[in-house]
Amino acid sequence: MKKINLLGGYPNPKNKRYVNERLRTIKHRIVASYRGKEFYDINCYVCHGSDGRGQGPVGLLFAEKAPVDLNDAYTQDQTDGQLYFTLTRGRALMPFYRDALIPSERWDVINYVRSDFGQVGMVTNE
Repeated sequence: MKKINLLGGYPNPKNKRYVNERLRTIKHRIVASYRGKEFYDINCYVCHGSDGRGQGPVGLLFAEKAPVDLNDAYTQDQTDGQLYFTLTRGRALMPFYRDALIPSERWDVINYVRSDFGQVGMVTNE
């Protein structure tokens, strides 16, 4: 079994400051994704569904155009900033969430979408 290096393979992982900072970053990413799932379940699930494919209870009711599939390259190829803008301002049939989610909560949703539906890697809400 191959060992996973959570510290990233940078030089001198014995440096306590570096190790603590790296572990704090990993912990932040895990917590942000967990919080993002909670916000996704409350705000996004109804249209995008549990698998992000647009098969939520409300999403299935759209007659002409289904909600965007969060797994598609179209969504995953967008920058985090583009996803943040869409979440903030809405798009086509998607409502805006600038009043429902504070900025850090929107970043948490993006972290969840990135970690659960697409590419690996998360953003910080700083």
